[in-house]
Amino acid sequence: MKKTVWKTSIAKVMAAIMVFSLVGCEKKSKQDNTDTLEMTYEGTALVVDGMEGDPVSCCVRDGKIYILTECSAKGDSTKEPNEHMRLYSAHSDGSHVQRIPINLSEEETIHTFLVEKDGTLLCLMAYGDEEPYNELVRYDADGRELLRENITKSLNLSVAAGVSGIAEDGNGKVVVADDRRVYILNKELQPVGEVEAEKWGDSLRPDAGSYTGSDLIMDGSEYDFYYRDSFGIYGYDMADKKGTKLLDYAASYLTSEDADSMVSTGDGGFLGIAYDHTQNRSVLEVYSKADPAAVAGRQTITYAAYGVSDATKRAAMEFNQKNKDYKIEFKDYTDEEDPSAKMLTDIMAGNVPDIISISILPISAEQCVEKGLLEDLTPYYEKDPLVQMDDIIHSVWEAMKIDGKLYYVTPYFSIKSIVGKTKDVGTGSGWTLDELKALLDKKGEGVIPFDTESKADMLSDFLSNGITDFVDWQTGECRFDSQEFKDILEICNRGVNEEIDFSEEGFANTNSMLREGRILLSANFGYVSLEEVQLARQVFGEDITYIGYPNQERQGSYFEFFNQVGIYSKSNVKEKAWEFIRSCMTKEYQGIITNVHAVSMPTRQDCFDMRVKAMTATEAYVDDLGQEIEPLEQGSRYVGDLKIRY
Repeated sequence: MKKTVWKTSIAKVMAAIMVFSLVGCEKKSKQDNTDTLEMTYEGTALVVDGMEGDPVSCCVRDGKIYILTECSAKGDSTKEPNEHMRLYSAHSDGSHVQRIPINLSEEETIHTFLVEKDGTLLCLMAYGDEEPYNELVRYDADGRELLRENITKSLNLSVAAGVSGIAEDGNGKVVVADDRRVYILNKELQPVGEVEAEKWGDSLRPDAGSYTGSDLIMDGSEYDFYYRDSFGIYGYDMADKKGTKLLDYAASYLTSEDADSMVSTGDGGFLGIAYDHTQNRSVLEVYSKADPAAVAGRQTITYAAYGVSDATKRAAMEFNQKNKDYKIEFKDYTDEEDPSAKMLTDIMAGNVPDIISISILPISAEQCVEKGLLEDLTPYYEKDPLVQMDDIIHSVWEAMKIDGKLYYVTPYFSIKSIVGKTKDVGTGSGWTLDELKALLDKKGEGVIPFDTESKADMLSDFLSNGITDFVDWQTGECRFDSQEFKDILEICNRGVNEEIDFSEEGFANTNSMLREGRILLSANFGYVSLEEVQLARQVFGEDITYIGYPNQERQGSYFEFFNQVGIYSKSNVKEKAWEFIRSCMTKEYQGIITNVHAVSMPTRQDCFDMRVKAMTATEAYVDDLGQEIEPLEQGSRYVGDLKIRY
């Protein structure tokens, strides 16, 4: 994420947000470095006609698939109590769909299930809010209950751990897992043995601490059971006490959503439930092993990043499916002790990726351009039929330019500023350090400049948002002996050497001090978004102004760009690299609304307009991308002691 000084034209974006805000009142485990060619899978959609509801869990037994769906009938008095969850069987191609009866009370919810070898159905249930517990319930083929066992009690499970999956081993015993060990149950669902998680295998262990869900282990026929961690899916042999890695998430470009609820099909493949953002619903996917020769024969386009989002993984998967001669391969620096330094070291050593995530580099985009690292993308925009420069919000486009050219793509931005009461700071869009000092002198010694009492935090905010006053990026000259910097130190010394209190009581005290004027300005409420503007108005209790950080040019508000991505100027696959990175600038990518309350906003004008419309909708509608948009429910929440209405 990088900051760009607020140009005058950005005021149009700020104005739009301010107007519309009035309308809608531990460190990861290292991944195994085993060659992943044999662990690469490709997914295709499985259409099951005649199935009602969204799939939430699935199972495969003897070539037949079983799908549990959740319907909206729960709580609907016009429907039968057991209609909120439905179970279906179908052939492996999705044909011959049949509904399997199952008797559930309205309070019962099946988290996951399996079909046992004898055709009975075993369901993992969860109950209770204050004192939650799990039960295993067995049904016959006609949906009649045969056996029920409270396994939280019988296995002496901690409430916090919960149950992370069920399976049936090769001997017909039931396998249950929590985050500590695997339990073996007999046909009567009574414990007969267990395996501690640390002893699952010396070469491959499940990273249960970084994977949570109701299906840490899965049923399957080729191994006694399957298990997953943050990096892939494994088969486990009870006799050998050995786990074998079968599917690699990264190599298969699977997101955490895609990997959830996957089960073995018994023929080397997997069946899973993915979320289709274009349809806004869950769908079934069949995953088959990719041809290693075809995968190995493709030319690699290397993408260096720090953490890869699910949206980027989906885009890579779609790109790889469409391109038979090229493939996107991520080089993720997440596990490095200092990701930024390591990536920069690799680049300096000549190991430069084709696609560079500029946001994690310890140098600015301007410095990357100066060093000749980045390709000028302006010609690519100009000749691309799908993505044009005119698609970008004009003021955002102006802030993205370096020497009049565009060198990176960025799907989202936010505006970072500081906010205060209008009666204190006026109605302008910027000010100087002298003006801030004068206001503080007028208010007296008892007034704190910002909503943090830490001197170090104040100085950090000043430098991260106004460093251009003291550093000449062209010459490398620093001016930390200037009067302006001395003024900043003087202001910061009005604070104390204490960390900010993020407790509920701490927020309550801060809110009161902002309302009462004992704290003059807020950086914590300084992100400018449709919701944050409403929040800041209610915290201050009167009219507010986003005045920005003080500096010489009176331009103290900033664009912050998320996921800035550029192309290496000497890459041999520039055209294909552009074909991939442009995907994050499309309407289909930026227009997917996963969280209307997010501080970040789309860089495309049409998608920005879609976000505003969704935030201010008073009636339900379907947008341009087929998303069903519902009006935001009016309600309230507490920030400290303050009840915020929205």
